[in-house]
Order: sequence, then structure tokens, then C-alpha cells
Amino acid sequence: MSKYIVTADIHLRNDRPVARTDEDWIQSQKEILDFIVQTANEKEANIVIGGDLFNTSIVPVRIVNLFLSSIRECKYKVYIMGGNHSLLHHQEGLIDDSSVGVLRYVDGNIIYLTSEEARTDGRYEHIAEINNEIAIIHTLCFKTEDDIPFGSNATHAQALLDKYSKYKYLFLGDNHTSFIYNNKVFNPGCPIVQNAGMIEYKPSVYFVDTEQEVYEKVYTPDRPENLTSVHIEINNARKARLEDFITAIKKDKKLTLSFEDNLKANMVKAPIGVQDMISQIFEEAI
Repeated sequence: MSKYIVTADIHLRNDRPVARTDEDWIQSQKEILDFIVQTANEKEANIVIGGDLFNTSIVPVRIVNLFLSSIRECKYKVYIMGGNHSLLHHQEGLIDDSSVGVLRYVDGNIIYLTSEEARTDGRYEHIAEINNEIAIIHTLCFKTEDDIPFGSNATHAQALLDKYSKYKYLFLGDNHTSFIYNNKVFNPGCPIVQNAGMIEYKPSVYFVDTEQEVYEKVYTPDRPENLTSVHIEINNARKARLEDFITAIKKDKKLTLSFEDNLKANMVKAPIGVQDMISQIFEEAI
């Protein structure tokens, strides 16, 4: 079959990310899985999961069952590879110590693809072959060399095309932001957002028909109202207060880490009656 729904970096997990406000985080993840399966069935396409199905190498059984309960409804093949999050210590050799390893022993339409591993300047690169035209690569890759953030240990799409020139198409994973390069490299990004820095991002999967050479970006039903950045604002405020405190110490404002000393120093700002009450408490406590 030449039709594929390409996704990656689903990062299924039991704990709700701090950026999410879902009442039922497990159900939210299942809705995304069900959507991917429904889309594959409607388009009569296989599913390709390009790594990091799970957020960690070991996940609770309920998360494995969450995936299986949705994927069993797929009428077509489901190709899965490991990834730096899903594999213990990033190593395919430890697949049996990783939760994703159970998928190798599940009968049905699931096909776990054992990947070859390499490290390039410390960057992990997992590659698995679907057929002689298509490979899945899980590594940090950006669309162009200019897109690579300064200091980031990453590669770019043309470099992978040059390196793996025997394949006509490359389906990628690891970079959570989607892109298509030269109609040959498809990086689907994440189908469900878990990071506050991506609140404005519209998660998606790709439909790719390699025979007809057509593709379509399909947006998932992840709801933006389930995302928040409040925790970042609180953390920034906490950092600001700490910076003010450090600045005050540097300016020798005679601040102390003693609660008692700071309270006495600020008593003068309180009404006389409150000052008397605080003084009495101190006397009784000594």
C-alpha cells in the first residue's frame, strides 16, 4: 500500500503535563489516538509512528492499554519504531526493558520496526526501513540548515536526504514542529501539544500517497483551551522576587534570612496595636 498517515512524538503519559488543564488527560490522549485511527481508515492508509510513542521508556500498563484500545480499530498496518524517549537509555538493545517492547509481541496489524542506531557528535539517530523507498528516522532535524537554533545539536533535511540517498521518502520524528521538505522529507511534529511554548501551534499529522505523489496536512482536534502558561508566569514572578532580594543584599540593605529579624524590622509599618501583639508573641515564644 502506498498511502500513509505519518505521525510521531505522541508522548503518551499517565501524568498530566503542567501546561495542560484537561479534566481527563487520559481521555484527551485517547481522542487524539482515535482521530489518527479514524483518519487512516477513512483514507485507507497505513499508520507510521516515527518514534516516541511513549513519553518515557517505562510507562504504566494503563498507557500501553490506552494505545492498544485505540489502535485495534485501525483496518490497516501500524508501523512503529522506538525513539530517544521510548527506549531505555536510547538503546534498541534494551527494547525488552522498555514498555514499547511489548508491541513486538502483539498479534495483529502492529509492526514494530527494529531500528539501527548511530551517534553523530552526540546526536542520536535511529533509522528503520518500511520498504526500499521509505525510511523512518528519529533524530533532531530541521527543515533547512538556517533553521537550526544556535548551539543545537541537530541536522537538516537535505543532509539526511544526502546521507540516506537510497530512499525516495523520509518520515521523521523528534522535532515537534511540522515541516515538509522537497516533497520527500515529512516531519509531522507532535499531534498533541504538551509544552506551553507551543500554545499557538496547530498540531497535525500528514497524509502521504507515495504512488500518486500527493500529500495533505491534517490537523488534529487538540483543543487550545486545554493549554495554559500560568505556571511560567508564576515562575517568572518568583525569579523576579529572588533577583530583587539578591539585588537588595548587594546594596547592603541589611536584609537577613531570619524570619524573626525581618518581621521586627518591618513592624514599624504595622498599626500600634498589631506591633504590641507581635511583641507579646515574641516574648512568649522566647
